[in-house]
Amino acid sequence: MAQKSLTNTPIKDTPTPKKKSLVSRKKTPDDYATCLECGSSKEKTEFFKSYNNAIGVIPICKECFHKKVVSPTGIIDVNKLKLMLKDKNVDKPFVTKYWNASMQSKVKNKVGEYFRLINSGDTKTHTWLDSDDKETIPERITTQDEAEYVVKKTRNKETFVITEDIIKKWGLGYELQEYMMLESIYDKLLKDFDIESNIQEEYFKNAVVAQMRNLQCLSSDNVSGAEKWGKQFDSYMASGNLKPNQISALDKMGGVESFSMFFHYVEKSESFIPTFPDIILDDIDYAIYMFLNYNRTLAGLSEITLGEVKDFMTYDYERGQEIVFPTKKEDDKCKKKQK
Repeated sequence: MAQKSLTNTPIKDTPTPKKKSLVSRKKTPDDYATCLECGSSKEKTEFFKSYNNAIGVIPICKECFHKKVVSPTGIIDVNKLKLMLKDKNVDKPFVTKYWNASMQSKVKNKVGEYFRLINSGDTKTHTWLDSDDKETIPERITTQDEAEYVVKKTRNKETFVITEDIIKKWGLGYELQEYMMLESIYDKLLKDFDIESNIQEEYFKNAVVAQMRNLQCLSSDNVSGAEKWGKQFDSYMASGNLKPNQISALDKMGGVESFSMFFHYVEKSESFIPTFPDIILDDIDYAIYMFLNYNRTLAGLSEITLGEVKDFMTYDYERGQEIVFPTKKEDDKCKKKQK
């Protein structure tokens, strides 16, 4: 039975500090390798070992590899790790038992521990094709085929689901996490603004994208980038006549300042609006019951039951099912059927 991998587990990953060599020797060109990501020439000790190529290391330094698969907050993205392992320049296997072991170890650098494990024993010469779990989601959805694949793969997941409508709404070119951020920001902001035209909708979506980029910059301490995207957000909102100051008065009033606005809020709300509670009929309700039956007798109609009066008093507004007492024509028709 295949092991279940510990994916998307909120365990922080910390790079292993560099060790100072106690014995100094003159370095040769063979002691260095060039990183394909940052372009820097570094000692091979700054790269993960590889037994499948001539230089003996993966041509992406540990620092760049770490940045690719670990978020700024230290959370490992297993899908991104698999995509890196699948890369032709890396071509290393994903072995579930070793990944689980590295995640459960006390070593702070989980990615480094994983490479240590797969580079020992029988798996050190294995490639991506030897993986026991090859399922990956494209890091960035750039084609319709990738979009359809992601929609299919995430449909039955308990986590965020990519749908055809989401792809159509935002277009291609975003990562799975970014689509989730876009939807979250969109839903939160939409509650505060009325979109009255297609043009406003486009400006609003552009503003949402700008806000997502703003948050990404803030999370990575990119102050200048955050400032740039923050201004872009304000620009889109202003161009679409959706500036936040247009709702500030409503905010001070709790968002509602008239009955018409209250009705508008209720119509927009997706929250459950409860029906009236079960009502115990009192003397006044009984008097209404007697009055109704008196008038129905004068009109030649059959008497209604006390239960029908109670149903009328506890009218279900959520279902919108109107309670109508039978007319004389319907009453006569019912009597004929009974005969």
